[in-house]
Amino acid sequence: MMPSGRIPESSIANELKCEKVVIQGLDKASRPVMIVQVCKHNGWTRYIDELERLCCYALDALISRAPEDKNPGAQCSVVLDLTNMGALSMDIQAIKKLLQLLGEHYVERLGVMYFFNPPSLFWGVWTSLSPLLPEPTRAKMKIIDPASDSHDLIQDIPREVLPREFGGLASMAPPLGRQ
Repeated sequence: MMPSGRIPESSIANELKCEKVVIQGLDKASRPVMIVQVCKHNGWTRYIDELERLCCYALDALISRAPEDKNPGAQCSVVLDLTNMGALSMDIQAIKKLLQLLGEHYVERLGVMYFFNPPSLFWGVWTSLSPLLPEPTRAKMKIIDPASDSHDLIQDIPREVLPREFGGLASMAPPLGRQ
């Protein structure tokens, strides 16, 4: 997938145009934080190969921001923002592809994955897919109810890094491809 050692932005131009992926600083464990705004994803118009390249591009960009002295394993935090997610954004094939990439090519890079503000549509998919995940991976996944004042995002990510949309004090960083 990366014959020249990196994925050129031209090969993921359609996915970058969606502006759904943001790298937002470091959490309290010195893991870089990636936010994916799922409502900006359209499972009907995407090409799975391009989406797979975007995932690799985003994960490589995320890993490169891990401070070696404080995070030698280059673990990462991922926030899947499920706010306003509708049927067009629900993409089982994309979820399977992301989990496959993490499990096969980015082993032990995932420190934690948050599912923020899941709609009722999410629960059917989670009930079907979560038993297929290895227990150590499933243990790294947290479902966040934004109505709770003490949810894990606020506890794990400094308020100065966490965007206002998630209860923090920061502005959302520019999306990948515009940094």
